[in-house]
Amino acid sequence: MDGDGNGTSLCDIGAYEAKPADSAQTSPYIINVSSNTDDGVCTQANCSLREAVNAANAHPNGSTPDEIRFNIPISGVQTI
Repeated sequence: MDGDGNGTSLCDIGAYEAKPADSAQTSPYIINVSSNTDDGVCTQANCSLREAVNAANAHPNGSTPDEIRFNIPISGVQTI
């Protein structure tokens, strides 16, 4: 982030610049909803299996494979 507009993304002296809480994920993509939706962004707050697969397919990764993990916060059997 460039808080002082000087063209660099370094933290300003004496300042703390946090990333937005709902920024897009990178690998590993963590699925945290059981819905079958895709709004084009796999975020930390909302990432479906469809979103994770689409994000992984769109991400050039060279020789390192993308990783998709599941963390759906509901107990019992899940239907995805």
